[in-house]
Amino acid sequence: MFELRRIILLILSLTSVASFAQDAKVTTRLDPPLILVGDQARIFIELQVNPAHDKLISWAELPDTFNHLEIVEKGKIDTIKQGNLVIYKQRLLVTGFDSGSFKIPSFIFPVSTLDNHNYAIQTDSFQLQVQTIPVDTTKAFKPIKGIILVRSNWKDYIWYILGAIVFIVLLVFVVIYFLTNRKVKLVT
Repeated sequence: MFELRRIILLILSLTSVASFAQDAKVTTRLDPPLILVGDQARIFIELQVNPAHDKLISWAELPDTFNHLEIVEKGKIDTIKQGNLVIYKQRLLVTGFDSGSFKIPSFIFPVSTLDNHNYAIQTDSFQLQVQTIPVDTTKAFKPIKGIILVRSNWKDYIWYILGAIVFIVLLVFVVIYFLTNRKVKLVT
């Protein structure tokens, strides 16, 4: 009798979990996972939603900086409809100015279903390796290069010359126009 209750309870709990199964799914991808200091890596976020089940999904709050990494650019969120799914995509550009292995945290997306059940889905967290520029310490230091003079010719200034000619022609035209159309006042 006790075992039968346990089995029934287990079946009911599994069916209730299946009825509240999450139709929304989020995936992320990091490209490349290894960068040099100051270079940029791209994070691709893709969120799949079934509008027949989920009525409201809030986009994750993405901070400007996290764990010594900076988000340089947040791309716009693209929307694609495939069958009964709606797919949202966003690309982030991330950079680091300190060497080391840094964790990109998981981003949390709150979801509200049509039957008013709230849950959250989140991305995986992963590591971004930031390396310094390799330096060969066996070679001697190189001196700082001096100032390099850049030669120029008249072609570099052609737009300034043309602008000055147009200005002088307009000035001469205005002066001639006002001198020829000057009205003489009669004194009575």
